[in-house]
Amino acid sequence: MENREAIEWFKKRRNGSPMAGARKMFDTAIAALEKQVPMKPLPQEMDIDGRAITPCGFCCEELPHNSLYDFCPHCGQRILHEKGH
Repeated sequence: MENREAIEWFKKRRNGSPMAGARKMFDTAIAALEKQVPMKPLPQEMDIDGRAITPCGFCCEELPHNSLYDFCPHCGQRILHEKGH
């Protein structure tokens, strides 16, 4: 099962569970799975020193310019790298 399929599975079942606290558990699982779906960084912008920075598409914090990072070091969002980079 792919992450997107699992997210939909949890979303369909979170309201129908008779177990106490199930909605919170389902929401936690959904949030964790959503962080695994690669997200493009936001477009580059310039900081106050004129340095180009690339913000994370989820938390908007600056991403390291090293393409070896597969996840944002601030929020854990999986980063979608452009091909050829």
